[in-house]
Formats: sequence, structure tokens, C-alpha cells
Amino acid sequence: MSGYDDIIDVTWDGPRRHRHMAVGQRAAQFMPFAALSGYDDLLEQVARRPEERVELDEDAREQLDRQLCGLRQMAERHPRVSVIHFRDDARQGGGYVQTDGEVARVDVAGRCLVLVSGERIDWCDIVRIAM
Repeated sequence: MSGYDDIIDVTWDGPRRHRHMAVGQRAAQFMPFAALSGYDDLLEQVARRPEERVELDEDAREQLDRQLCGLRQMAERHPRVSVIHFRDDARQGGGYVQTDGEVARVDVAGRCLVLVSGERIDWCDIVRIAM
């Protein structure tokens, strides 16, 4: 005779004062939590491969020059543009990003496109401008 013979055939109806917990709530008790907040983002940044800077051919460079010249002429109307350009990242090497905004001015002396938001984009980093 084992120590459980007296209760082995007893049916259990569950708790009398509490309802059963839903399966999803029970599973949530055992889910891991983020002990190091931001650690996953840091790992993703480290694993990201830097993009190589693209050198535009002569035709593409001339087209960009014409677009910048046109933007310079209508800068006082603050045209909305979408610029794809290389953004350098000292730790990661950088990559291409898209910046949308309104043109404040085209700075010929500084060789950059200045947006109303204050962001300055160097001409040598730009690969495409869409208006």
C-alpha cells in the first residue's frame, strides 16, 4: 500500500473559491522578461553590415546637378523633396537613408542641401532626389 491509496480514486472538481486561470495567462507567468532593456537593439546594430558608398557615373552626377540647380531657383517656395543619401556612422560605417522634407536653401558655398528642419545634406552624399 502506497501513501496515496486513499486519494487516488477521488475526483477533483477544482477550486471552490477561484475560477481556473486562462491558458494564455498561465503561459505569461513563464515568459522571459527583458532584464537588459535595449540589449536586443544593440545586438541588431552590431550585426548590421555597413553599406558601401556608391560612386555615381557622370550622367547621374549631371542629372543631380541639374536637379540641385532647379531646387536653388525655387527654394523660396520650399519645395518638398525626398532625398536618398549616404549617412556616415562612425561606429558602423554608415548606410543609405531616405530623408523627406522641405528645401530651405541650396548652399552653393557649403555644397549642401539645407532642409527647413535644419538638416544639411552634403551634395557628395546624395544619390537621388525626387520632387
